[in-house]
Amino acid sequence: ITTNTRDTSHLFVTRNHFHDFTNPNATGEAMYLGGNQGKPVMSYSVIAGNYVHDCGGQQGDGIELKQGSHHNWIYRNHVHDTNYPCIIAYGTGGFPRNVIEGNICYGSDQFVMQVQGDAIVRNNLLLDGRLGGLTSHDHQGLTQNLTVAHNTIITGGRGADTLLGGKGRDLLVAKDDKRDGRPQ
Repeated sequence: ITTNTRDTSHLFVTRNHFHDFTNPNATGEAMYLGGNQGKPVMSYSVIAGNYVHDCGGQQGDGIELKQGSHHNWIYRNHVHDTNYPCIIAYGTGGFPRNVIEGNICYGSDQFVMQVQGDAIVRNNLLLDGRLGGLTSHDHQGLTQNLTVAHNTIITGGRGADTLLGGKGRDLLVAKDDKRDGRPQ
Protein backbone atom coordinates (compact mmCIF):
# COMPACT_ATOMS: atom_id res chain seq x y z
CA ILE A 1 0.00 0.00 0.00
CA THR A 2 1.32 3.44 -0.86
CA THR A 3 -0.11 6.83 0.04
CA ASN A 4 2.68 8.88 -1.49
CA THR A 5 0.96 10.75 -4.34
CA ARG A 6 -1.30 13.09 -2.34
CA ASP A 7 -2.24 13.87 1.25
CA THR A 8 -4.31 11.14 2.90
CA SER A 9 -6.39 11.29 6.07
CA HIS A 10 -8.79 9.07 7.98
CA LEU A 11 -7.45 5.93 6.32
CA PHE A 12 -8.03 2.64 8.15
CA VAL A 13 -5.80 -0.29 7.18
CA THR A 14 -6.89 -3.08 9.49
CA ARG A 15 -6.74 -6.89 9.66
CA ASN A 16 -4.86 -7.49 6.39
CA HIS A 17 -2.16 -9.99 5.49
CA PHE A 18 0.83 -8.57 3.55
CA HIS A 19 3.60 -11.01 2.64
CA ASP A 20 6.36 -12.21 0.34
CA PHE A 21 7.72 -8.96 -1.10
CA THR A 22 10.87 -10.54 -2.48
CA ASN A 23 11.32 -9.11 -5.99
CA PRO A 24 14.99 -7.94 -6.07
CA ASN A 25 14.02 -5.13 -8.49
CA ALA A 26 11.35 -3.65 -6.20
CA THR A 27 11.58 -1.84 -2.85
CA GLY A 28 9.83 -4.70 -1.02
CA GLU A 29 7.87 -2.49 1.39
CA ALA A 30 4.43 -3.62 2.56
CA MET A 31 3.21 -0.12 3.51
CA TYR A 32 4.72 3.20 2.39
CA LEU A 33 2.62 5.87 4.11
CA GLY A 34 3.20 9.51 3.19
CA GLY A 35 6.06 10.79 1.05
CA ASN A 36 9.68 11.92 1.39
CA GLN A 37 10.33 15.27 3.05
CA GLY A 38 6.67 15.56 4.12
CA LYS A 39 5.27 15.76 0.61
CA PRO A 40 2.59 14.35 0.92
CA VAL A 41 1.51 13.36 4.44
CA MET A 42 -0.88 10.88 6.01
CA SER A 43 -2.86 12.00 9.06
CA TYR A 44 -5.60 10.86 11.44
CA SER A 45 -5.26 7.27 10.28
CA VAL A 46 -5.18 3.82 11.90
CA ILE A 47 -2.88 0.95 10.89
CA ALA A 48 -3.99 -1.92 13.13
CA GLY A 49 -4.18 -5.67 13.39
CA ASN A 50 -2.23 -6.37 10.21
CA TYR A 51 0.03 -9.36 9.65
CA VAL A 52 3.12 -8.34 7.64
CA HIS A 53 6.06 -10.64 6.87
CA ASP A 54 8.82 -11.57 4.45
CA CYS A 55 9.59 -8.09 3.17
CA GLY A 56 12.72 -8.19 1.02
CA GLY A 57 13.61 -6.58 -2.28
CA GLN A 58 15.91 -3.56 -2.26
CA GLN A 59 14.71 -2.26 1.13
CA GLY A 60 12.00 -4.33 2.77
CA ASP A 61 10.37 -2.20 5.48
CA GLY A 62 7.20 -3.63 6.96
CA ILE A 63 5.36 -0.40 7.81
CA GLU A 64 6.99 2.94 6.92
CA LEU A 65 5.40 6.21 8.07
CA LYS A 66 7.09 9.11 6.31
CA GLN A 67 8.16 12.57 7.54
CA GLY A 68 5.35 15.03 8.26
CA SER A 69 2.68 12.38 8.80
CA HIS A 70 0.84 12.98 12.08
CA HIS A 71 -2.02 11.93 14.37
CA ASN A 72 -1.63 8.30 13.30
CA TRP A 73 -2.04 5.16 15.39
CA ILE A 74 0.05 2.10 14.51
CA TYR A 75 -1.50 -0.49 16.79
CA ARG A 76 -1.24 -4.26 17.39
CA ASN A 77 0.40 -5.22 14.11
CA HIS A 78 2.44 -8.42 13.81
CA VAL A 79 5.49 -7.72 11.61
CA HIS A 80 8.44 -10.04 11.05
CA ASP A 81 11.24 -11.10 8.72
CA THR A 82 12.11 -7.77 7.07
CA ASN A 83 15.32 -6.48 5.50
CA TYR A 84 14.88 -2.98 6.96
CA PRO A 85 13.01 -2.18 10.21
CA CYS A 86 9.69 -3.89 10.81
CA ILE A 87 8.25 -0.45 11.64
CA ILE A 88 9.92 2.84 10.75
CA ALA A 89 8.40 6.24 11.54
CA TYR A 90 9.84 9.68 10.86
CA GLY A 91 8.92 12.91 12.66
CA THR A 92 5.71 14.88 12.24
CA GLY A 93 7.28 18.17 11.16
CA GLY A 94 5.83 20.03 14.14
CA PHE A 95 2.36 18.47 14.13
CA PRO A 96 1.11 16.38 17.09
CA ARG A 97 2.67 12.97 17.66
CA ASN A 98 1.96 9.54 16.27
CA VAL A 99 1.36 6.58 18.59
CA ILE A 100 3.08 3.23 17.96
CA GLU A 101 1.63 0.79 20.42
CA GLY A 102 1.18 -2.90 21.16
CA ASN A 103 2.99 -4.21 18.07
CA ILE A 104 4.88 -7.51 17.87
CA CYS A 105 7.97 -7.12 15.69
CA TYR A 106 10.89 -9.49 15.13
CA GLY A 107 13.36 -10.87 12.65
CA SER A 108 14.73 -7.67 11.09
CA ASP A 109 18.05 -7.57 9.27
CA GLN A 110 18.49 -4.06 10.78
CA PHE A 111 16.98 -2.62 13.97
CA VAL A 112 13.53 -4.04 14.63
CA MET A 113 12.01 -0.56 14.99
CA GLN A 114 13.29 2.89 13.97
CA VAL A 115 11.47 6.00 15.18
CA GLN A 116 12.86 9.45 14.47
CA GLY A 117 10.64 11.33 16.89
CA ASP A 118 7.33 13.08 17.51
CA ALA A 119 5.93 9.76 18.71
CA ILE A 120 4.82 7.78 21.69
CA VAL A 121 6.27 4.25 21.47
CA ARG A 122 4.78 2.02 24.16
CA ASN A 123 3.93 -1.57 25.00
CA ASN A 124 5.64 -3.08 21.94
CA LEU A 125 7.46 -6.41 21.83
CA LEU A 126 10.69 -6.11 19.81
CA LEU A 127 12.73 -9.27 19.25
CA ASP A 128 15.66 -10.51 17.24
CA GLY A 129 17.01 -7.52 15.31
CA ARG A 130 20.43 -8.11 13.79
CA LEU A 131 21.57 -4.62 14.90
CA GLY A 132 19.26 -4.22 17.88
CA GLY A 133 15.74 -3.54 19.06
CA LEU A 134 15.00 0.17 18.71
CA THR A 135 16.93 3.05 17.16
CA SER A 136 16.26 6.75 16.93
CA HIS A 137 18.29 9.36 15.07
CA ASP A 138 17.95 12.53 13.02
CA HIS A 139 17.06 11.81 9.42
CA GLN A 140 14.62 14.08 7.56
CA GLY A 141 14.19 16.18 10.70
CA LEU A 142 15.33 16.37 14.32
CA THR A 143 14.69 13.62 16.81
CA GLN A 144 12.40 15.30 19.33
CA ASN A 145 9.20 14.84 21.34
CA LEU A 146 9.83 11.10 21.65
CA THR A 147 8.50 8.95 24.48
CA VAL A 148 9.62 5.32 24.66
CA ALA A 149 8.02 3.48 27.58
CA HIS A 150 7.03 -0.02 28.68
CA ASN A 151 8.40 -1.88 25.66
CA THR A 152 9.98 -5.32 25.86
CA ILE A 153 13.17 -5.60 23.82
CA ILE A 154 15.08 -8.89 23.53
CA THR A 155 17.83 -9.01 20.95
CA GLY A 156 21.40 -10.12 20.43
CA GLY A 157 22.32 -6.57 19.34
CA ARG A 158 21.78 -3.32 21.26
CA GLY A 159 18.46 -2.98 23.02
CA ALA A 160 17.96 0.70 22.22
CA ASP A 161 20.23 3.07 20.36
CA THR A 162 19.86 6.83 20.03
CA LEU A 163 22.11 8.94 17.85
CA LEU A 164 21.25 12.49 18.86
CA GLY A 165 23.13 15.59 17.83
CA GLY A 166 21.28 18.21 19.92
CA LYS A 167 20.05 18.83 23.44
CA GLY A 168 16.75 19.72 25.05
CA ARG A 169 14.60 17.75 22.65
CA ASP A 170 11.94 16.45 25.06
CA LEU A 171 12.97 12.80 25.02
CA LEU A 172 11.77 10.29 27.58
CA VAL A 173 12.98 6.72 27.74
CA ALA A 174 11.56 4.72 30.63
CA LYS A 175 12.19 1.21 31.81
CA ASP A 176 10.56 -0.91 34.47
CA ASP A 177 12.57 -1.22 37.63
CA LYS A 178 12.73 -4.92 38.50
CA ARG A 179 12.24 -4.14 42.19
CA ASP A 180 8.81 -2.54 42.08
CA GLY A 181 7.69 -2.22 38.44
CA ARG A 182 7.59 1.59 38.45
CA PRO A 183 9.03 3.49 35.47
CA GLN A 184 12.49 4.91 36.17
